[in-house]
Amino acid sequence: MSDNVGKLGWPDMTVDDASGLRDFYHKVVGWKIEDTRMDGYDDYTMMSPDDGEAVDGICHARGGNADLSGGWVILCNRRSERRASCSVSIVTR
Repeated sequence: MSDNVGKLGWPDMTVDDASGLRDFYHKVVGWKIEDTRMDGYDDYTMMSPDDGEAVDGICHARGGNADLSGGWVILCNRRSERRASCSVSIVTR
């Protein structure tokens, strides 16, 4: 099994105004933007300005995220019968 089991795997921020938050982090932190096509709209993968590595996701509160309360969604690595996968925990604001 993976050595990453039990560790934080990926942060997403789910908000009503994903485009505005995307622009904020781009201007303030310098993250580069990669559009991530969803069903009829784009969410965003934010990339490190230094090496282009993906560091965060910024998501609209629609589609699969419509029922979330908003804020950071932390994906945690866990064991499954076949492979390491992710489960969702929500960190409140």
